[in-house]
This record gives sequence, C-alpha cells and structure tokens, in this order.
Amino acid sequence: MSSSSKTVLATVAMSSWATLIRCLDDFFHDQPSFNFTQVRPKILQMPSVLAKQTHLTFSYVLAREFDKSMRLDYSMIQKAAKDFGTWRDDRDFGPMNPVQRRELSGETTTFAPLALTRTSATAWFDNSEDRPWRLGIILLDRHPEFWGLPCQLQIPFAIVNGRYYGTPHTRSPADLLLECMKQNGTLNTSAIPGPLVVVEDLYRLVIHEWAHLAAFFTRDLNAIEWALQRGSGAYENDVNHLRNAMRDMFFSRRRMSHYCSLIKHCAESAAIHGRPIWCTTHNSTEAQRLTTRQTASDLQRDLCALEHTMTQIHLRLQSTMTHITAETTVMEAGRTRVQNKILLVLAIIGVIFLPVSSLAAVFSMGGSWAAGERNFGMFWVICGPVEVVLLGLLLAVSYWDIISSP
Repeated sequence: MSSSSKTVLATVAMSSWATLIRCLDDFFHDQPSFNFTQVRPKILQMPSVLAKQTHLTFSYVLAREFDKSMRLDYSMIQKAAKDFGTWRDDRDFGPMNPVQRRELSGETTTFAPLALTRTSATAWFDNSEDRPWRLGIILLDRHPEFWGLPCQLQIPFAIVNGRYYGTPHTRSPADLLLECMKQNGTLNTSAIPGPLVVVEDLYRLVIHEWAHLAAFFTRDLNAIEWALQRGSGAYENDVNHLRNAMRDMFFSRRRMSHYCSLIKHCAESAAIHGRPIWCTTHNSTEAQRLTTRQTASDLQRDLCALEHTMTQIHLRLQSTMTHITAETTVMEAGRTRVQNKILLVLAIIGVIFLPVSSLAAVFSMGGSWAAGERNFGMFWVICGPVEVVLLGLLLAVSYWDIISSP
C-alpha cells in the first residue's frame, strides 16, 4: 500500500468506515442487468434508504462507435474485452449493430457498429460531525478497449453542460471529470457544498452518456420507420424485411425500459441527495441551502427530460412494432386470398374432370360405350348435367356469403 493510500485511509472517520464499505460494494458489484443469478443486489432501494446514504452510485451505458462498417456479435465483443484484460464481467459488453438506411438515390448508408458497455461510477464523502465533507472518493470505470477486432474505436467526445470536450480531455473518465470541474465556476466558491459541486459534474457526465446513447437509438428507429415507409427499395415490404426490423426493435425495446428505470433512479437521487444530507443546519447557511435546492432541481429537471426522451423512444418502438404486426397480417391476408383463388381454380378443374373419370369407370367405356360406338354420345349427355350440377354446388358454397347477404 502506498503512503498516499495510507494517508487517505487514515483520514476516514471510524464512523464512516461502514458507509465507505457499502460504497465500494456498490461499485464493485458485477451482476448482469438481465440474466443475473443473485437477486439480493438487484433489490430496489427505497428513497428513505437512499436519503441516509453518504454515497451515490451511477449505473449507465457507454456507447462507443467503431471506425469500420461491419457486423459484430456478442462473442466477438466479449472476447475482445476479455483479451484486453477487463476486470468486469464479459457480459457487461455487447454490440449494437446499426440499421442501415437506403437513401432516395438508392445508396445504402455505412453506419459503423457500436460497443455498449455497462458502466459504474460512485462518489463517497466523509460526514464526520466535526469536519463534514473533509474527504471525498470518486471511483470511475475506465473507457472500454477491445483487442483482436478488425476495427478500432473512434476517438470519443463529450458534450457536458453545453460545452464540447475532445481529445486530450476524453482519454479517460477521470480526465474528463477533472476538466469539467475546472470549467465549473462554482468549484472555488462556497455557494453550494463541496460534494454537490463535484457530483454535479458527475451527473452532467452521466447525462451526456445517456443522451449519446439515445441519439443512436433514435437514428436506428428513424431508419426502420423510413424503411417501412418506402419498403425494400421498390416500395414493397416482404416478410424477411419485416422480420429483420422486428428483431432490431426487440433489441432496443428489451433494454429501453431498463434504461428508463436507471435514469429515473438518477433523477430521484438528485432530488434526495441535494437536500437532507449535503445541506444541513449544522454545515450550511440558508443561502447555501437555497442554492443547493436550485442546483439539485436543475439536475433533476435535466434527468426528467432525458427520461421523457427515452420513454418516447420506447413508445415509438411499441407503436412501430404494432404497425409491423398489422402490416404482416395484411400481407398474410392478401396471400391467403390468392391461395384461395388458386384452390378454387383447382376445385373447378376437379369438378369438371372427376365426374367424367367416375362415370367412365362406371360404364367401363367398353363395348357400345367405347369411343366411336353408338352409346359414346350418350356418355357425354350424362356427364354434362352432372358437371353442371356439381359446378353449381361448388360455386354456391364458395360464394354463399355474397348470395345470402341482403
């Protein structure tokens, strides 16, 4: 253990060790979002419990775009992350293959695939009564990297609080967070408590990542709806085209509800942690408490707007899937109608030739009934009325609904 680590641990109050351990447990928790096995870490904490915590834990998704247009599957992404040496579970990584759009000119876009990474960040502050908020610890997952793929990740960027950040600030989450803190004008003031100043930038960083992911989902959804409007290039959709669209949207819909719940949890934490813990009558003035409430309200309003965007995407997904189901039903109805016409033609052919064959078997078509003999004409006289009667019965049964309607 280094001397700096020993110094940090020595400054932690004895009463805060339990909260620090809970913070570390939340950060290093590594269970998948969907196919998890342990239920206990997935039990939702109530707002009254969150209000008593001295740490915040964020769970969000990073969307990083590659530099080549290709299709990636789960095994490729997970193996590439494991080859790089990630300590997180390989199920935290997955691909997002974009929906290619056919332009009016006939050309098809070449959108590159994305790597989706479940990411965690946590912030903890010591809350000893004699010196509140004298120590803070922030833990961030590093940017994902992949080895062994035929493509490379593009250089990331960030738009935090309306300000664009490129290289070298986006080389790591820590560098980006430090740069955001430098640009935060309230960092060196006493308008709001220190924890909220730091966590405000962390909130803004998480909001950017969610907004970044929402933009990719919106682009895919627009491409799917554009394809449904224009068909497969000839203004007609086929079953395979609709099936692929349903699969792409199922990928988005299965995750979108979970993403909305994570964003909602962040919004609730902004409302809770901005008031009773960081600003009390013992460590803040009335002006500081007012500014804190305003800052927390701004964060909560931004997160609620982001949640609304995700919810609208989810609703668009549901309505588009309903449209695909309806269009598939109409296509199947048209196909059934054509098949019914074919069956009717085959039935008419059978009605015409089956009586002839049956009567020929009855009369044996030998002797005087053979072709060219005196009774051969009588054979056709008998077949004619039989065919007319059977054909009339077939048409009457086929069109009975039309005949019997008033």
